[in-house]
Amino acid sequence: MSHEMIENALESLLEGFEELQGEIEQEVLGHVIEEPDAADPPSEEQLDRMDEMFFTKIQSSVAKLAESGRCEAGDMLAMISVLAEALEELAPELFDESEEEELEAE
Repeated sequence: MSHEMIENALESLLEGFEELQGEIEQEVLGHVIEEPDAADPPSEEQLDRMDEMFFTKIQSSVAKLAESGRCEAGDMLAMISVLAEALEELAPELFDESEEEELEAE
């Protein structure tokens, strides 16, 4: 049962991220990016603004959860660490620093 709760929570978290990203895209760009379109990419300024807005909203959500007393910051960090470790085992290429450096160089 708890395993299913974790799976459902992760799905809800991903759906929430996607929905928030869409709301931010709508606010900044005037539309939601359905598929990245090389013909009309967002400007660097728009991307920076969207990243900042996304971070601010996530930070606010984390702060509200911590302030509610339902979850302490240390507990959240522990969960994030376990998720990151699981992802690294499932998709090590996402954590390979040499590939990251190559992508940044392009």
